[in-house]
Amino acid sequence: MTGYAKQRTCIVCRSQSSKKDYLRVVKTPEGIVNYDPTGRANGRGAYLCSVSCFEKAITTHRLAGALRTKMNDEDYERVAEQLVSALSDENK
Repeated sequence: MTGYAKQRTCIVCRSQSSKKDYLRVVKTPEGIVNYDPTGRANGRGAYLCSVSCFEKAITTHRLAGALRTKMNDEDYERVAEQLVSALSDENK
């Protein structure tokens, strides 16, 4: 059986691509919002195609809507730090 890569959609710009091309943010069953570098964490996920779309998702509250939760500044800062850390490690 040939594998078919399901298409994911960015919650901000609505562009579509494969899962590996996107950044995934997840709300865990405990209600904690985190960046998911593996793309396999348990919970409700939202896909973003770039850091600029992440920034737009914050200002438009689309990330909170996609995750069906309320997010405060602390949540956004934690996810932003995780993204910056992961992307800087990736570029090394």
